Amino acid sequence: MKKFVFLGIVSFFHYFLLAHAMMTPIRNDQELGELFDRDHLGNIQKLQLSYIAIDPELLMRIPSGLTELSMYKVRDLNGDVFTARDLLMHEALEVLRLKYQKIGDWEASIIAQLPKLRVLEVSYNQITSIGFRELANMKQLENLDLTYNRVGYFGSIAFTPSSTIKKLVLNHNNIDPLGASCISKLQGVIDLDLSFNQIEDTGAEYISTMRGLTSLDLSSNKITDVGARYVSHMEFITTLKLRENFIGDEGAADISTMQGLTALDLRFNRIGVLGAQHLLRMEITPNLMLDFIESDRRHNILDRQEESLELGWNLFRNFLHCFYVFFRWV
Repeated sequence: MKKFVFLGIVSFFHYFLLAHAMMTPIRNDQELGELFDRDHLGNIQKLQLSYIAIDPELLMRIPSGLTELSMYKVRDLNGDVFTARDLLMHEALEVLRLKYQKIGDWEASIIAQLPKLRVLEVSYNQITSIGFRELANMKQLENLDLTYNRVGYFGSIAFTPSSTIKKLVLNHNNIDPLGASCISKLQGVIDLDLSFNQIEDTGAEYISTMRGLTSLDLSSNKITDVGARYVSHMEFITTLKLRENFIGDEGAADISTMQGLTALDLRFNRIGVLGAQHLLRMEITPNLMLDFIESDRRHNILDRQEESLELGWNLFRNFLHCFYVFFRWV
């Protein structure tokens, strides 16, 4: 109990200091101007900006050879969030991450013109189906993350079988079974995250035709035993996440027949003792995260050692972050 209380206290100060940092913009002073001077930056290729407020003219001093750029809540001196229009000159970009930058459809159309982009993460923005059509079939693009946008069905239909995407993250995008049918055309995808949508069993049937998938996340999609049966036919899946669905003992029994799994998450479903027994008898025991119901009481089965290590690492990381933000901003 004391461990969780201490973790709560550290987390509180962590987020308090982050909020303070967000409200304390860096002004266009001599030190920042020198940092963005072309001669000082030289041939820099990777740049990460977060929680700062700067003059847009300083961004124009970044060398045009930049290949990787990450921006997280970067603002100008008036408090407006920077968008893609401020970075049009960087055609050499291969990796672009813009989180919480109010990226809309117009900015998406600009990003789609970057000829060398391989990795694009524009999560927590305002891209709809219109902007997504510009991004879906970019040449050279291998990794696309559109977490918390507004893709929906009309965005999903933009995909074509010739797409070069290998990893696709579309959680929280209001995708329905018809959207899943369009996404299933992407036979080159090996890592797919469609969690927190509405694909249901019909969508799971479409997704099960993607034989090249090795990692699949369909958490919180109203999938039942029927959908679990479709998923169990996917031969090459090694990582499977189906938490927060309506899967029962029959679905658990079907999933237990999958031979190549190394990680399986079935928490917060309707699996009982019988289903749990099937899963625990799997020939190759995966990293299993499962809870099951017995006499109206929910039990948990997971790797306790890994849980403890993860908790300890998160605590240590939050502790270090607190001190970093404190000495950087206070």
